[in-house]
Formats: sequence, structure tokens, C-alpha cells
Amino acid sequence: MKRVIINSLHSDSINYVKKVNPETVISFDAHPDLGHWKNIEVVKSIMELEIPEKAKSGLFRASTQALLRASLPQARIFSVVPEACVITDFNWGLLQDVMSGIGTQRQTFTKCIAISTWKKKLARLSIEGCMIPPITAESLLPITKGQALVFDIDLDYLFELTNNCHNPVGFMDTPVPTYGSPQDNLGSTQDVLRIISAAKPELVTLSEITYKCLKSKNTHWSSFIRQLKKLGYGIEDGTIHTDTETRQILGINGDFNKFYTHRVNCEGTDDFLKAYIDFFNSLGLIKNQT
Repeated sequence: MKRVIINSLHSDSINYVKKVNPETVISFDAHPDLGHWKNIEVVKSIMELEIPEKAKSGLFRASTQALLRASLPQARIFSVVPEACVITDFNWGLLQDVMSGIGTQRQTFTKCIAISTWKKKLARLSIEGCMIPPITAESLLPITKGQALVFDIDLDYLFELTNNCHNPVGFMDTPVPTYGSPQDNLGSTQDVLRIISAAKPELVTLSEITYKCLKSKNTHWSSFIRQLKKLGYGIEDGTIHTDTETRQILGINGDFNKFYTHRVNCEGTDDFLKAYIDFFNSLGLIKNQT
């Protein structure tokens, strides 16, 4: 039977994708998640560390594209992200650079620079980028034919469910050029169901939905799951955390980010892997590391 596996964090889904060893992965997300795009070797090294999987999940949550490539070096991978999300994420990055003193106020928010930067980062990982619009669910079908196929779906990609995710998309709240409401820009459950019905991937991973929504009678969520069952998919729990546990996981990752930023700014070293090992050693979470 074809399977749907539900995970609390997007990075947890990659473990299940890896086990299938697909020829093709299509990853749907409202966030580019391109952390560590410059150095996939760091990702591979961290994957081999003997630390709790929760710690790795928190670290890799914003680096799922690099994690996919490190886990599946031979697969063809497509990253499907709404155009508005690509642009908004790029603009937020520029604003953060300005606030941290790296960038300048003279930097210009432009659509073409945002899109070209996104594509260059993906190319570094040998991943192909697809945006909606102009791409539609149906236009993805030619790349799914005859493939051992997996769909990896971060549910914040779907406008009906983004507000029930751990990091919902809210274009209306961003202090950068906006593109309307999530409904105007994100994918929809019906679009995704249509392509699942046509492409018939052997595995669909779903992630980032809150535990509260997962256990509730949310109309959009229950309807989406019910329609997946009608398409012949068995529904399984993968790695599920309560919302409190998820906040704790992301909190540890936030503490590490502060630790790493301090080390870069105050000690002048940007050795990410050493910082990661030192930080988690200090928590007693890494085995067999000095």
C-alpha cells in the first residue's frame, strides 16, 4: 500500500524519505529552507554525530534541502516554493543583514535578484527550483512519469493549513513588499491532491502541523487526510512531538544560534561544525567526541 507518513518537523520527514531511496523527490514548502547550501559536507558530518535525533532535527529544520541532498546524493530533487515566499524570504534576509550590521540600507529589494539568488543556491546543491506561479501542479506531472517517486510536503505550503503549522506564512505581517494573503499565493490541498492522484508517489511525507491540530477535528486537516485515504494511502505517524516538545527542540536550536553568533562576532571563527560539537558537548549530548 502507498503510504502517508506524518512528522512534527520537516527535517524528521527526510529520514523516512531516505529509507525509500527514491529516484525523484518533489519537496513542497513555503520556506526555501536553504541553510548550509554552501557546505553540504558540514551537514554530512553532523548527520554522523552520536547525538539525540531531536537535536539534529532542530538544527536541520531550516536546512531541509541540504539534508535531502546529503541523504540522497543520486536522486533528482525538485524544490517547489511559491514565488511570493522566495521573494519575502530574500527580503527578510536583507533586513536581518542590515540589522546585524552586515548589509546596508542601500540594498535594493528586487524580484529578479531574489529569484536568481534562490536558484543559484539550489544549483549549488544540484536541486531544481519550481515556483508557483507560474508552475501549476499539473505542469509537474511530466517530471514524475516512470519514477520511484516521493512527495515531501511541508504543510505550511497549503493555504488552508498554514495557520495550523509551527511556522505559518503571513505575508500581511512582513515589513517588506507584500503579495497579498496566503490564499492568493500558496498552494491548495486540491492542487496537491490532484497531482498525487495523477502521479501516484509511493510515499508522501507531511510535516510541520501542530500536535494540537493533529489531534483535533480541524475541518481542513481531517478532510485532507480523508481524501488521501480515498486515493489508497495508508496514514502513519512518523516522528511526532507534542507542541511543548517541539518548542523545546527549537529552543535548544535557538540557543545554539546565539552561541554560534557570539563565537563568530567575539572570537572571529566561523567553524560551524566545531561550534556545534562544542555547544552540544557542553550539554552532555554528544557521545565519543572530544
